[in-house]
Amino acid sequence: MRSLEEIDVAVADAVQSVVLAFQASPFGFLYESDLHALLFSELRARLPHTFSVPRSNASEPPYELRLVYSEYRRIDLVCLDPFRAQAVLQEHHKGWDTYIYALPIHIGIELKYRKMGDIFDFAACRADLEKLKGLRASGGVTHTLALAFLQDTRYTEDFLSLAGLSWRESTIDHVSNLNAIYVFTPKDMFRYEEA
Repeated sequence: MRSLEEIDVAVADAVQSVVLAFQASPFGFLYESDLHALLFSELRARLPHTFSVPRSNASEPPYELRLVYSEYRRIDLVCLDPFRAQAVLQEHHKGWDTYIYALPIHIGIELKYRKMGDIFDFAACRADLEKLKGLRASGGVTHTLALAFLQDTRYTEDFLSLAGLSWRESTIDHVSNLNAIYVFTPKDMFRYEEA
């Protein structure tokens, strides 16, 4: 891995791939976990790299960690920051190197899926973004991305109008749009960015 920008591009490409698969067959995804699994797989395929993190016992070989993890620090998907991870204090806790479970995150991603029978709206995405922003404020996460998928286009107006926000159709790209909420329907994409 040469740069964080490569991670940004890989994440945008992986999300775009999942969106295209979703839009081609929304009912091919019956549960949020289906989208979660596909995005995890796409991210790992694009970011297969590992990086070393020293152990607290310097005489032992370092940990070889992946860039992409699922449910890391209670975030659906993350891309770790391999560069900032090198500066983490290597303190063990009760004899364990638990610091590897709290490394700096370059991109934190939360997913929501409104399927048949669900009634949640944009507020759930907003809560996810607020959780990620809290970690960003403490320096734990650099970029925050909330992704909502709506199984049926009939949910769109209800989902977005309750947010009381101005939405615009959009496409996902990299870097400048990583701190946003995206809503994907079988036909459209919408983006909301915090001011």
